[in-house]
Amino acid sequence: MGIFNEFVTRADALADETFTEYTVTKRRFEAAERKRAETPVKHGLVSAEYAVRAAKAEADYLEAREKYETVKRGLHEKSSQMAAIRADFVAAVAGHFAADPAKLDKATLALLESGILKPGEYERLMASAEKDENFTMIRLIAAKAAEVADKAPTREGEATLKAVAMRGRNADGADYIRAFDNCVVSLFERCLRNPSLYSSWDMLMQPVRDAL
Repeated sequence: MGIFNEFVTRADALADETFTEYTVTKRRFEAAERKRAETPVKHGLVSAEYAVRAAKAEADYLEAREKYETVKRGLHEKSSQMAAIRADFVAAVAGHFAADPAKLDKATLALLESGILKPGEYERLMASAEKDENFTMIRLIAAKAAEVADKAPTREGEATLKAVAMRGRNADGADYIRAFDNCVVSLFERCLRNPSLYSSWDMLMQPVRDAL
């Protein structure tokens, strides 16, 4: 389970609560609607037993319809609950990837400022920082690589330094936020517009659970 999986779990719980309530309420309404059609209220001479059944079917139908309409009207309010989950997620991502003075590697900083590093050595320093998930050093190494890329003695060296710089620019958590927006939030909104899509929720969410 990834470090941000708790937010996917919260989204799963909201979706399950939202669409289970919708599905159950809709089924009860449809059942009441069928019962009402089978036992319509009739005016005139009918047996007392039929009149009671018809009256109950009508009352059950009206109650089920009101509950169903209430649930449908409330679906748009679920968007604000998903927005709250997203806001917490964005804050967690920002905190995880934020620059941290405690993560400064003074020896590596000295090398970066020495001017002696070769392009391949920048790549190795970046790989080490990535392995340690030291996002502060990843960003610093990337910034320095971008600064010196145009001064590389060869095109190959320039390409290596620009690749290192690109890896640092992607170390701000933006990819996680895009994934959450494009998959979790987008899928939830689509299900709100068309609740029948919820049957595919688990399948479509699994890659996100694996990634986060």
